[in-house]
Amino acid sequence: MENMLVNNVYGRYASFFKNHELKEADEYIKRVFPNAEFYIDYEHALVFERIREDEEIDLDYHTVINGIAYNAAFTNSHKDLVEFYDEEEIKNDKEKKSKVFTCNGKKYEQETLF
Repeated sequence: MENMLVNNVYGRYASFFKNHELKEADEYIKRVFPNAEFYIDYEHALVFERIREDEEIDLDYHTVINGIAYNAAFTNSHKDLVEFYDEEEIKNDKEKKSKVFTCNGKKYEQETLF
């Protein structure tokens, strides 16, 4: 993943940009924040979503990155999000491949290979 070039940052959370790199939101971040565009990963992921065009910029609440205003929110670290994503995918795959049937009042699970 390529790190984003940041020319000008101000407002809320601007201090995070001194020690942490801004990255483009990936599938793990977007699973939690579907409209996320960027994130900074340190102890927790700091996720940035663009504000609505009709919303007034308030530097106490918004972060402006290269002239565009964003709402920011914290979530789990990127590492945790990847782990949760993989666990959920494994669970979903297992549910798709399993067939539960009842025989003589008992439930049985049949696994399919494909």
